[in-house]
Amino acid sequence: MMKEAIQAIVVQQPIKPFAQIQQSSEIIQRQRDVANITWVMSAVHLPTLDEALHSLPHYISMEVFLFWEEFNERVTSSLFHVYDEKTRTALLDFHDAWDKCLSSGTYYLTESTGKRSVFSISPSDDLESVWSKLETDRDLLATTFASLIQILRINYLEVDLDKTSFLAWHKKLEGDRTYNARVSEQ
Repeated sequence: MMKEAIQAIVVQQPIKPFAQIQQSSEIIQRQRDVANITWVMSAVHLPTLDEALHSLPHYISMEVFLFWEEFNERVTSSLFHVYDEKTRTALLDFHDAWDKCLSSGTYYLTESTGKRSVFSISPSDDLESVWSKLETDRDLLATTFASLIQILRINYLEVDLDKTSFLAWHKKLEGDRTYNARVSEQ
């Protein structure tokens, strides 16, 4: 009887308690990664970012700054963490590139509509070097954005980028309505 029991254990190779814990922690980490990636990407409206990459450095939509602020808040929050190193690095590289790209605000003037800012440089600045820097920053943003999107689409099918983009846009519209309601009350 004992011999049969031992043979059954050897043949079936049941998962050892430690392996169950290890598997559980991997599953938990994956679930948390999906939740955090979904949360962070729900601050990015993909069409607005696509439009910015197309229009920079000539002009930049003010909406890009709204989405940046929300994304930056989330990525720099102590609540944010991604266990998967490749994905975490891609997110942080994208964050840093977006931050760098928007740090050249002194070279832009906001149009009277307030909807976008147009490249404008003072005569004392070196036009070619400023323009080159802006193009380099835009190209870095485009590269890190494409890399991040590719990683998410291949490795995180659970993260619906169409849905997260919709949520970002919807939150922006809610903010617009709230702002307009406050202005009309005054």
